[in-house]
Amino acid sequence: MERRKTTSQVSIDRKQKIFKCRNNSTSINIQNEIDNLIKHEILQSIVAYDPKLDFSCVPIVIDEHIDKHICRQTYGLIWNSIRSSNISKLVFYDQLHAFVEILQIPIEWSRYDIDLLLYNHRHKKFLNGLALRDEIVHVLQRIFKQSLNPNKSLYELKDLDFTRHTIQLKFRNLQETDLQLILSFVLLIEFDISCTTFFPDACTSLSHHEEFNEYFQDHSDIKCTHVTPSNSIKFQFDFALIEARLCDYLLKNSKVFSIILTDLFKLRRQSLKYVHRAAKYVIEITQKQTCPLNSQLSKTSESIQYSAILSREIEDATEVLFSIPLLRLVFLTICFNYKELKLTIADALQTLLNAFENNYFEHPLLKTRNVLPNIFLTYDTNIKSGLIKLIIDMQRDLKRNLHQ
Repeated sequence: MERRKTTSQVSIDRKQKIFKCRNNSTSINIQNEIDNLIKHEILQSIVAYDPKLDFSCVPIVIDEHIDKHICRQTYGLIWNSIRSSNISKLVFYDQLHAFVEILQIPIEWSRYDIDLLLYNHRHKKFLNGLALRDEIVHVLQRIFKQSLNPNKSLYELKDLDFTRHTIQLKFRNLQETDLQLILSFVLLIEFDISCTTFFPDACTSLSHHEEFNEYFQDHSDIKCTHVTPSNSIKFQFDFALIEARLCDYLLKNSKVFSIILTDLFKLRRQSLKYVHRAAKYVIEITQKQTCPLNSQLSKTSESIQYSAILSREIEDATEVLFSIPLLRLVFLTICFNYKELKLTIADALQTLLNAFENNYFEHPLLKTRNVLPNIFLTYDTNIKSGLIKLIIDMQRDLKRNLHQ
């Protein structure tokens, strides 16, 4: 058992040490390299290859890496080709979904583009979001296959994957060969409609806090609404960019909310300290289920290997559970439910625990939408028990420190 503890703890200590090292000029240089990669080697190359694929790129999650070897960042990819109100129109379907009607064909579209991207229904033309995504993926594959800037690029594309509305690119840094860069691009269509139109109740509740009210009244961010593909012609409302900008605004302009958000984001690193304990707990549960007469884990190579695999599984799940987008939603949920914020971070953890136990976390702005990642539905009962144990242990220690 001591060997497993040492191995796991060394891994965690290494990650925490590296995270601190990232907060220096090296991290700034890496971010400049990433910005250059996105602007010149991705966006400019895409529009040069196909003029209709003109995008603006806006950050949603930047500082999400807590591992020496992996840097993850998420961006919104706003399509400029149909940005004008003369070209496109948002047609509401329900509280969560809408269609994008094309009123006028952009001049840069070819006959092929019209046949590919439009769905005709009752003399109206609607945008096919999945076809647009497929077209972007196709162009990206061609661009990186041709290696447009082989002598200038610091990154080599290793993998390209996609979901309904997100395209993920995995790169290897050619100078720091152990660094993996994962860029996720969320495909967004933007309209000049105030996003508060779609969550009036939440807006009213959040406006009880003065800082939120100031943001909703004065900030230009809320004057736009974004949708992202849900199926071929249906789009879902997406407020991830608004959530990111709202939280950034509060971090800079509110002492109270800045403290809460900062403490919430610290949970990402703090949670790593509890991975080994959660893995040990799962092993003990598994033993009792499979070997009730002998609960002592034999120190075989198989058991040690199983412990290492289990720790990695729980660690990966922990990073998803304590991701910045999910922590932002925990923050907004708390602000929505309470007019006076006298809660602790332990209370915020309870919100996360309730969501995880119920497999349901309602978006604070988009009611009835479950934002808990589907990946948690794939874990067996013992893994879930380990994650619950991890959150409860974090709560207990936070409460203990609070009263010391």
